[in-house]
Amino acid sequence: MKKWFSSKESKKITGIILIVCAALIVEILSFLHFNRQLYNISLKQSTQQVEELSLYVENNLHLELQHYISILELSASELEKEQSIFCDDMKSHLKKVHGISDLQTMGVSDLDGNGFDSAGNNHNISYADLRENILNNEVYISNILKNEGETLIFMAVPLRIEGKISGILWAKQSLDDIVSNIQFDGNMYQYFQIIDDQGHYLLSSKGNSALNRNPDFSKQTIWEELTKYNYSDGMSPQKIQQMISHGESGSFYFQRNQQGGYVNFRPLKINNWYLFSVQAEDGLHAYVDHTRQFAMQFFIILTIGLLVISGSIYNLIYTMYKKIAKQMHQIQTINTMFQMTLQQTKNIPFTIDHRLKQVVLYGYPSKDLTQRCSFEEMRPENMLKKDLIDASSLDNYEKLYQSLIVEQKKCDPTVIYSKIGEKQEWLRISITSEAQDHEGQMIGVLENYGEQKAKELQIENHLDDIRKIEEKSQIDFLTGLYNREAFLEKIKSALEGYAQNQSIGALLILDLDHFKEVNDCMGHGMGDVVLQKTANTLRSFFRKDDIVGRLGGDEFVVFAQNIRDLPAFEQRIKELNQLLRKMYCKDGHSVEVSASIGIVLTSAAHLTFESLYEHADEALYHVKNASRDGYHIYSETK
Repeated sequence: MKKWFSSKESKKITGIILIVCAALIVEILSFLHFNRQLYNISLKQSTQQVEELSLYVENNLHLELQHYISILELSASELEKEQSIFCDDMKSHLKKVHGISDLQTMGVSDLDGNGFDSAGNNHNISYADLRENILNNEVYISNILKNEGETLIFMAVPLRIEGKISGILWAKQSLDDIVSNIQFDGNMYQYFQIIDDQGHYLLSSKGNSALNRNPDFSKQTIWEELTKYNYSDGMSPQKIQQMISHGESGSFYFQRNQQGGYVNFRPLKINNWYLFSVQAEDGLHAYVDHTRQFAMQFFIILTIGLLVISGSIYNLIYTMYKKIAKQMHQIQTINTMFQMTLQQTKNIPFTIDHRLKQVVLYGYPSKDLTQRCSFEEMRPENMLKKDLIDASSLDNYEKLYQSLIVEQKKCDPTVIYSKIGEKQEWLRISITSEAQDHEGQMIGVLENYGEQKAKELQIENHLDDIRKIEEKSQIDFLTGLYNREAFLEKIKSALEGYAQNQSIGALLILDLDHFKEVNDCMGHGMGDVVLQKTANTLRSFFRKDDIVGRLGGDEFVVFAQNIRDLPAFEQRIKELNQLLRKMYCKDGHSVEVSASIGIVLTSAAHLTFESLYEHADEALYHVKNASRDGYHIYSETK
């Protein structure tokens, strides 16, 4: 035992123990530094979360407003068919259009504001800049309106009669309806509020830490509330108000009664409205304290572990020292067994010795079971000349020689047709251990690959048969819908029946919006998922009698049969647009995919697939050229 403690091994272990102690000291200092940096990192993350909340609310509010504006624009395109604003047909048509929309109130007026709503009530509307916006072919959105305790927004679009702007199609919608789809999963430490250009509160997520906790917050402006707080970094209510008056974005920290928060404000680009998003400081402290406790527990466990490891090293190494002699004897026994095993297997282990510039093969079919070859003998041209390598495998062997012999690098397993002893056989050359430096050795094995090669050829022939079967199949392998050939066959058969009766059918061409962004940002695997989910939606949405197919890429086609109620059909198409509008996320990327739909109805003049496809494609181009995420029905009059 005394000899052991005076040995070189004991001194090495002592050095390791000292290194472990030094590591403990570094760990303690690192933990102290971690505590200082944790708060700053958490603050940065919280500030980023507040900015992300602002962007989320802004984008969703714009999307909801654009949704209602799109309904107005589509309705206006329907009402353009009437001869005048005040004709009876206009009133009935307006009522019909309003019935299939989700707008609260809809009406039409002339350019002077005189008109009526869908219920037949007369209205005289007068809003600042309304007439100017309409004549400039612009959308109009009012400030907040109050009506019997309800908060409304007035929206209007130009109404053309015979191609000329002759009136206004308008609607009133509750602000609660507009923001109801903003899925804000907030908590007691995070909230948002929206104000108008006078500082009045329009909307609040009503968090427990809100800037204004008064339930009737409409009676107070944000400027009055901000005067009650303390600020840092030179910010003040006057400076914030000045920045907002210039349309600027910004952020600040406020504090009151030992409670504070981080605020991000930005313009919503809607009638000078502003969005305030807030992260309460209490939430930040709670997160920091939780993380610090976890880090302390981890530090204690790590320290105990290091001490246990240090104490165990002596006993472990001493035990290993005692086993070395016994293991040397076992190695000799294993070497004898290895020689015996080589005689029973078809595989041939080998070593590549770069120092001696030779390859040694063990278990080679010869008298002494060992074959030594110099690097010169192993050169590709010499192997080919001696007929030891087949010409068909020469390229693979040259790459193998370049990697293992010249560059001294490990490579992937390589299959060649070579001569071993007196037989030509398929061999797979694999490297199991790579040299650590240019003077070391590589260890590998030559595996008999004949049976596996035969199986691969059999599998390849089988897959080729499967591919031929799939080419003749009617089903698109990715989506499970009809492929191009099957769809053409089905629709031609269906159109023969329409030539003999008065039924109405419709050909729909669907093109996915932003599909290329999914492939570019998230990969083609996610693109396949989008196509499959779209196919599932179409399959479940349409009837069994309807024909649904995929022409290729992100282009889908549907032939809807026996349409009896055209308005109900259009309403169904709107529902389809909503179902196909989905957000896809992966690895920090997110893309909203929607669908543009071109539609053409069957008629006596259009009972061939080619004719229907041409006009449906024109309707699809109309949607793509407008705003995407919608539909358009082809009409000969347009």
